[in-house]
Amino acid sequence: MLKRQQEAQLETMKMKNALEINTAVKMAEIEINKFKQIIGAIGKETLVAISKAGPEMKAKMLKGLGLKGFLVTDGKNPINLFNTANGMLGNMG
Repeated sequence: MLKRQQEAQLETMKMKNALEINTAVKMAEIEINKFKQIIGAIGKETLVAISKAGPEMKAKMLKGLGLKGFLVTDGKNPINLFNTANGMLGNMG
């Protein structure tokens, strides 16, 4: 009886974990599509203007677009995302 109960609990945990993973994947897909739509709506010229603008203008444009931050790269050079994230967060140590 105890073995059956433990097997049932294990199966329930597996199903919950699978559901959580599926939900996380779906939410990530939604965010990816949202980001693609925003970038598509902004257009290349606006992104270039944002990258050339001063910090205050960048903040205003990002706020207007509903973005909290962005990273512009040519795609040819690797990016160390750990250092990038630390730079965005500031020195917390």
